[in-house]
Amino acid sequence: MDLYVLKNVSFKYNDNMVLSDINLNISRGEYLVIVGPNGAGKSTLLKLLDFLIPPSRGEIYFDGKKVEDISNLKKISPYRRRVGLVFQDPDVELFSPTVYEDLAFGPLHMGIDDDEIEKRIKSVSRMLRIDHLINKPPFYLSDGEKKKAAIASVLTMDPEVLMVDEPTANLDPRSRREIMSILENMWKNGKTIIITTHELSIINSMVERMVVINSGRIIREGDPKKILEDRDFLQSNDLE
Repeated sequence: MDLYVLKNVSFKYNDNMVLSDINLNISRGEYLVIVGPNGAGKSTLLKLLDFLIPPSRGEIYFDGKKVEDISNLKKISPYRRRVGLVFQDPDVELFSPTVYEDLAFGPLHMGIDDDEIEKRIKSVSRMLRIDHLINKPPFYLSDGEKKKAAIASVLTMDPEVLMVDEPTANLDPRSRREIMSILENMWKNGKTIIITTHELSIINSMVERMVVINSGRIIREGDPKKILEDRDFLQSNDLE
């Protein structure tokens, strides 16, 4: 059964149509990469999938149920508890005096008890190898460390779906490899992984499906290997 079903979804910001007629199914446990040039609408699509913004038109279904009244916190909370979005800029998510407090923030506001929060922080920080950073102020961290901490702050809420917007943006080669390895391990542990990128070099064999967006529309989807071999297509869509 599909976890997400988007039917003719569009999103308009002021007079600007950011996404148009998006039809997309995402399976539970899938590793999906959404590719497109800067300004294609990738980040907006993730916000729709995270139920942060309502579509201007069209329908979104999650786990077989139509998602409605996104502005109603009580109605949308059961959906939002199951998904997590890591923004491109980790500073958006790291705002507390210490990394520990950032990792505790989400589960604390979900009503999770202190002992369970402590267990989650220890588990996630060890898994991402940031346990030596948790008592540091976020602004002391390197870009790669900040990205790991941002991912950790979402993982402590134990979402079923992990979405990461441009996971390797502004990172050095070593940090890029580490972040992609973390996502691969999360996928192997059963999470649905959805990432966006314009950097084709990070797409590895673990990615099961690629969706290409340009000018707010899905223009192609399918086997990543086949799409990456189509150089003419990539060039014509500013993906080289």
